[in-house]
Amino acid sequence: MATSLAKDIVDFLNKPPFEKGFSLIGLDAVEPIQLLQLLSDVLAHINDAKPESVREEDPEETLARLLTVLRVLNYKPPPSSDAKAFRAGLIGGQKETIYPILHWLLQGLDKFKVRAYLGKYLVKLDVPVEMLQNEEVAATNDKYNQLLEEFKAVHSEVEGFRTSGYSAKDIKRDITLMETEKEQLTKRVERIRRKCEQLPQYGDMLAAARLLRKETEREDELQRLANEQQTQAEQAEARYTRALEKRREVQAQSIDGGAEGLLARTAEENRMLQYLHNEKLPADLAERHESIAKLHHVMDSPTMTRGDLDGLHTKIEKLTATTNALIEERMVQNNAGTDRKISMFRQQASIIAHKKEDAAATLMKLQEQETSLQHDLAEKKKTSAGGSKLKLEEFKKYVAKLRGMSVTYKSKKAELNAVRSENLVLDRTVEVLSAKAAALESTVGALEDAKGIRGYQDIQEGIEQTSVETSKAESRKAEALTDISAMVEQLKDTIASKRTALAPLVTTLRHVRAEAQTIESTYTAKKDKYDTLAKDYEKSKSSLEKEVRGYREEISALETRFHTLNCLEQVNAQYQERVQRERELYKGGNSDSSRQHPRTPSLRDTYNERIDEQERLGKHLREKQALVRDSQESNLHQFDMWRDLTRLMEAKMRAAQDHTDDDDVAPPPGHAPQEDRMVL
Repeated sequence: MATSLAKDIVDFLNKPPFEKGFSLIGLDAVEPIQLLQLLSDVLAHINDAKPESVREEDPEETLARLLTVLRVLNYKPPPSSDAKAFRAGLIGGQKETIYPILHWLLQGLDKFKVRAYLGKYLVKLDVPVEMLQNEEVAATNDKYNQLLEEFKAVHSEVEGFRTSGYSAKDIKRDITLMETEKEQLTKRVERIRRKCEQLPQYGDMLAAARLLRKETEREDELQRLANEQQTQAEQAEARYTRALEKRREVQAQSIDGGAEGLLARTAEENRMLQYLHNEKLPADLAERHESIAKLHHVMDSPTMTRGDLDGLHTKIEKLTATTNALIEERMVQNNAGTDRKISMFRQQASIIAHKKEDAAATLMKLQEQETSLQHDLAEKKKTSAGGSKLKLEEFKKYVAKLRGMSVTYKSKKAELNAVRSENLVLDRTVEVLSAKAAALESTVGALEDAKGIRGYQDIQEGIEQTSVETSKAESRKAEALTDISAMVEQLKDTIASKRTALAPLVTTLRHVRAEAQTIESTYTAKKDKYDTLAKDYEKSKSSLEKEVRGYREEISALETRFHTLNCLEQVNAQYQERVQRERELYKGGNSDSSRQHPRTPSLRDTYNERIDEQERLGKHLREKQALVRDSQESNLHQFDMWRDLTRLMEAKMRAAQDHTDDDDVAPPPGHAPQEDRMVL
């Protein structure tokens, strides 16, 4: 993976605008500080900034600068590396960190240059909320955000112009061409006008042309007015058709039952709305509140362990066993008398109530669909009101579509009326059964008082409630089984119909498969032939490329040899010219060359002068050598004398120093102090 990254990086860096001339070995041998400098140069090129020297810059400043540019470019480090290790690897110039960054940057160089350019002007400032309380700061911040949005719009417009295929040069050229054409047309019109003015009936013909133009414009205006009136007539006809359709619907509704039917439907709708308001919606709301309370309880309760779950399962099993025992006891105690009738009535009432709830749910769903359709209809009316006008054929198609939708609406409305009628019957049945249940409950209460078993009814009701819930579950299971059976039958019918419909298609498919196999075999044969030809072509191509490469190398070698020989020829020509000039100078000073170069000496004269000069220098040196040889003995004797004199002076100095030291001692009597003298 690292080798492939390094190879791609080398390929990118060897191309413009970098042209580093790296190789894999050279890139691998680069020091960490140089690798970090390379990354800094690439980021500077992307950011269109002056390259910074990482050797002279502080490491923390370098790290901050690189991270800022990478954040603007939206670079994301690998998930396996943490932030601290990434920073250390970046500032340390590690290959594992810098290679992926370089590969990522060099892959999308142009894209990142655009992003870096936009990043300079699209940086949003995080102003603290407390500072925004200042009106001046808030106004400045709003103006800054507004300028950002304007910059985005202008940049998008500029990019659109750049990518539209039009350039400034093309537009200027088009403008120039149009101005040229305008001048040509102006000249042509002027020339035609001067030519026409010479005609005898110029004024009459010009007036006739003006009248013709006015009549043509009037004809266009009348045609436009006629089209508008035609469109208005079509719209009026459409409104008339809709009014007739609405009148027929109102008549159909009024015929169905008359005023009594309308009152009955109104009363039915009123009872349905009362049921929804007083029973259905409060029950749904209570169920939602209960569900929310349970969810809050679950969220607030501590985390349950395995032991808690086992305890709850044990409790549920005990309650289930108790419920089953109560149901069995109730079934044993029941007889064929009044209790069985009450249980049957209650079961029927629960089934009817369940059907009533289902009907109410269906009604609410249909009402929601009706509301959604009305909303869509209003939106479409708004859209059609401001849109273009329909043509006659399109309007006829639209009317036919509306008629189909009207038929569907009528069928759905008939179904809704049937559901409402069934709901009305169910409400009446519930009322009758409730009255019978109340009468039976009063009779049972009297019997309990007579038998002295007051309270048995409450226990019986609890057991019956459990039975009702069980019967609900059983009824739901039965309904589910019924639905499943119906679905299975429907699927069987669908499968049979699909088989019948697919029989001709299967036959056709067999023929098509046979044809496909034939075509596939032909394709395989032709593909094999193509592969063979492609291989031969590749072989011939590689051999030709090799031959062309050899010819190119031979041409390059011949060109190199040609240039080398040309240079040698020029050098030899210079030498030849120089030899010729020397020859002419040697022969005599009366030639053309000597006259052209009167002050230029020949090489022979130059070298003769240098030889004479060297001979004179050698003679002088020999004379100096003889002089030194003759005076050598006297000079050596003098040197020895000066050396002896130096030694004598040193001895005198030491004696004088010793004498100075002896002056500190008193001289003996009779000896006078002597003067210091130096004897040579």
